[in-house]
Amino acid sequence: MKTISFLISSDLPREGKDTAANAIMESIKLDYFGFDVQKISLAYEVKREVCNKYNLDFNRMLDDDKYKCDNRHFLIKEGQEQRAIEPTVWCRKMIENLNIDNSKELSIFLIPDVRFKNELEYLKKSFDRTYHIHITASKEAMASRIGIDHFSKWFE
Repeated sequence: MKTISFLISSDLPREGKDTAANAIMESIKLDYFGFDVQKISLAYEVKREVCNKYNLDFNRMLDDDKYKCDNRHFLIKEGQEQRAIEPTVWCRKMIENLNIDNSKELSIFLIPDVRFKNELEYLKKSFDRTYHIHITASKEAMASRIGIDHFSKWFE
């Protein structure tokens, strides 16, 4: 079983990392039928821990952008606190929870939330082959994605 990862990063939130991951995933599924292709997230475990700690709705945290944005400060706080203890904690937890289909000759993982250099280095060592994609978007594109009210929060 071989593994390939696409590590997708950006300088700011909401720059299109998930959109890029989804497009790559659909393209791979169409062109390489039969490979195991998954979009996975470093933030998944952070979200789970934050929801348990602050009694928040985990499903809404995963699916509701406004809810996630409104509670982003909890995610940042928890992420930073745990990283201070173990710098690659979220990478380790994500890798430990990978769901690899051993019946396929190749598993491809798209990870659209790589934020730190040490995460990038850790993940490069965790897969047989890794591609890093860095996304940038204009302020106008970001404002149109999330609405002007939420957009201004990123630049205060």
